Amino acid sequence: MKRFLVVFGMVAALVGFTAVSQAGATAELELISGGSFTTIPVTSSVTSFSQSFAGYSIGGTTMSLGSASLPIMDLSIAGGGTGAITVMFSESGFTYSGGLTFSASNTPIVGNPTLTAAVYWGPSLLSTANQIGSSLTLTGGLSSTSGNVNSTSAYSITEVFNVDPGAGSTVAFSADAAVTAPEPATLFLVSSGLAAGGLFGRFRKKKA
Repeated sequence: MKRFLVVFGMVAALVGFTAVSQAGATAELELISGGSFTTIPVTSSVTSFSQSFAGYSIGGTTMSLGSASLPIMDLSIAGGGTGAITVMFSESGFTYSGGLTFSASNTPIVGNPTLTAAVYWGPSLLSTANQIGSSLTLTGGLSSTSGNVNSTSAYSITEVFNVDPGAGSTVAFSADAAVTAPEPATLFLVSSGLAAGGLFGRFRKKKA
């Protein structure tokens, strides 16, 4: 916990913001598998979660360190199970207009799951009306894409992970996605370490 607080403080200082949720914004995390879904409330600028859902044990952290005029969002997840699952992290209230960078990575731990990641903006939470850049197929290492948002009214940003383990396969993975304007590197590298380290350690302990 001490290590997390030190790292988090460094990130907040580097990006030049106090880590508080933007006024008037709402955020939500949703897990989807087949026709089932569960919603996890996101109530602060840093929210950790741990959930058993649709054959998966999955945990992670959402981060919202930016403001309405400068989006900075991050989703770190680690877990394992069988069957396809989609993880969506969405936040509303953004007014920024311009370019955004989306970066994502995946570290397979058991099996070789197919992970894709994408980011969207739209008029409401969890909207996938407008894609920013292109979808990323994550095979290890860091992948990035970029695109523009041009909106005359407040909008949401939604990060999406799709996990496909393959027929009958059991998988475990650690993955991270960050959307930023204009600099992606600092937040992404820190949160990647959190996902690969503490979160999967907790997952392994739970499975033991």
